[in-house]
Amino acid sequence: MTINGTRSFSSTCAAGLVTFVTGQRPFQGAVETIILVLLLITVNLIIPCIVYSVGAFTAAYIIDYMFGAIMRKGFKCIDVPLNSTGSARQQFRHRKALQAGIRHQ
Repeated sequence: MTINGTRSFSSTCAAGLVTFVTGQRPFQGAVETIILVLLLITVNLIIPCIVYSVGAFTAAYIIDYMFGAIMRKGFKCIDVPLNSTGSARQQFRHRKALQAGIRHQ
């Protein structure tokens, strides 16, 4: 079929598919396969990493600017026992000892 002297889209696709499937030009098929795989990787991995890294770096800079000094200072948490795998009774005794001012490890 021709439209204004050109081949239609479907016949062009079919001709390219026949060349790829029958192996008339294997080098061209291999090159097109490599191009398609690289295009797939670029669209699904590389472009999203570039697009989202801009926002991630900006957010990290803003958070560091606003809360950096607080986060770098650190803290000590004396209310929580170091080993919380003990029984509830041991944790209760530990909490009571902390409230009474007795420190034990």
